[in-house]
Amino acid sequence: GRWWNHAWTVKVDPDAVFFPQRLKVRLYPYYTAGVVDGPARYVANCDKSWNGEPYELKVFGSLEVFTRNAVGMYKAFNKRCMDNLEWKRWGEDYYMQECMKLLNVEVVNGVSFLADNSCYPGACGDTTKVAYHPYKDVGAYLACWGQSDAAPPAPTQQMAVLMK
Repeated sequence: GRWWNHAWTVKVDPDAVFFPQRLKVRLYPYYTAGVVDGPARYVANCDKSWNGEPYELKVFGSLEVFTRNAVGMYKAFNKRCMDNLEWKRWGEDYYMQECMKLLNVEVVNGVSFLADNSCYPGACGDTTKVAYHPYKDVGAYLACWGQSDAAPPAPTQQMAVLMK
């Protein structure tokens, strides 16, 4: 498919306000511009703990990000995931997270990328975020987009600190 011609594949929920250029900047440390072939990686965007469980990186489905070779690993070895994981009652985000772990795909800590009310909420004016979720009402969605688009951009130095 067309995904093979790109360094990253991104899936965004329709109720997530998304700024692709910000994501591109946040991903710079993980690939060389213009190079599509690199390590298999995926971005985990939440590390919150519930009910005393240990803190660990998780994929929240409002923003799912995979390198070309992570998608390639899934394409080549998804049967291993289907056969070895108890996936039938899982959401697609948890399934992909667990499949990537099973396939030993490297995880990128993208907790600071996302403002999601299900993990860590954030204000639309915080331009260090690449996506804000959920905005199910059209008016609220457009208001968030407008506020974030009009806010001063995060300084490159601040973005670099968040990427470490």
